[in-house]
Amino acid sequence: MFKNFFKIFAAVTIILTAACKTLNTSADSKPSYVDVESKNGIWLTNVDSKVLYSKKNIDAALKRSSRFGITAVYPVIWNKEEVFFQSETVEKYLGDQFISSPEGMDVLLEVIKSAANYGISTYAWHENGLKVPIKSENGDYYKLGKLLEDKGWLTTNAQGELHGKCEFGVCKGYLNPLHPEVRAFFVEYVAEIVKYYGVKGFMVDDHFSMHPDFGYDPMTLKIYKRYLADKKLDDTTKNFRDFRSNSIITLIRDMKRVANARGKTLILSPGGDPKWSKDNWLQDWEQIVWTMSVDEIIMQAYRYN
Repeated sequence: MFKNFFKIFAAVTIILTAACKTLNTSADSKPSYVDVESKNGIWLTNVDSKVLYSKKNIDAALKRSSRFGITAVYPVIWNKEEVFFQSETVEKYLGDQFISSPEGMDVLLEVIKSAANYGISTYAWHENGLKVPIKSENGDYYKLGKLLEDKGWLTTNAQGELHGKCEFGVCKGYLNPLHPEVRAFFVEYVAEIVKYYGVKGFMVDDHFSMHPDFGYDPMTLKIYKRYLADKKLDDTTKNFRDFRSNSIITLIRDMKRVANARGKTLILSPGGDPKWSKDNWLQDWEQIVWTMSVDEIIMQAYRYN
């Protein structure tokens, strides 16, 4: 039953996590690294898998995981249009239409309870990031995409479009990390999970990013213009890229603050080397590390054979 499930995730099983911990804090040095905890981990997703849709499947998956020596599980808590916990924050800002509760259960809570029975720690994994589905390739709106457009939470490209190239039948756009309601939503969302759920941490990944073609909405450009004036900088490609990357870092740092306030960690799992990640997705994870904006980094190392 779970053969395909484990086959899917063989490429993303983690062996070790390392903390971004400053050992030498002189002004001329960069943070050093120390290994803080060896963990064998696995992600549970809603993509091409039914594991999260029944208590029986969840328990069977975690029982089998424990036999493989898995000590940490990262269940998805939001991907595409499904939220896998009974979130008051999501209901407050977006309504309850996106909250998935198969068999009437709180999926995250069920994973936490089952994982604990096998000595496995749980970390909430927010896969949706800033990237969200807007329309299908045939032009039909997703409910979430239409709602986010109506709320004005999305950024645009230079042509004023909400999404770029459509891939795998989905046209995706990006939440605006500078929008005050977007920022408030993420802070409250993380705070809710670390306060009410028995997770050890909260993880974002390479999707907590934005394509460099985006960030041209009027709000972002207005704030950028003020930023240039305050810093006495010229309007250059590099400065605009750095500005947008830093807006993502600032949001992540705010999320870390609320996670740490409850004794939980904030984790980033980037999907490429620092230059590639920043140039292609405005996710400057090297700067995220140097500024101590997360507690842990889990590198993704994909292979295609």
